[in-house]
Amino acid sequence: MNADALLISSLAAAALVLLLSMMFVEWRPSVVWTGLGAAVAMLAVGLPLGALVDALGSADPSPGTGDYQLVGWKGDEYSGLVYLYLGRKGVPAPYLAAVPFDYESALDLHEKARLAGPRGELQVTISLSEAGAPLMRATLGE
Repeated sequence: MNADALLISSLAAAALVLLLSMMFVEWRPSVVWTGLGAAVAMLAVGLPLGALVDALGSADPSPGTGDYQLVGWKGDEYSGLVYLYLGRKGVPAPYLAAVPFDYESALDLHEKARLAGPRGELQVTISLSEAGAPLMRATLGE
């Protein structure tokens, strides 16, 4: 279960518990309407928050071509993707991109990161293959 589904289901459960407890403690129409209003308010806050969490945590599957500064990376062998934290000059925050990789490009990226050291700068060039899939090539920074 992902984070937004967990958030929405927990808000729905909390709203249901609040509504039922208000109904069984004292049965009056004003109490029921207050409970329904609280449940609607929880969902009105929870749904956009869940969508925001999902949007901010998603990797961009098709980053634009060009040269980027590599802030960090993590390979996922199961999905065949490298998750790259990329930065551009003039843009203050890095963003997450997912690029398919093969064994050769992953080894190249790892070797360049080893050569650059912990404080070295790595540049990543992203281009498109003939099929339109993004390709990456790592180079040491200047």
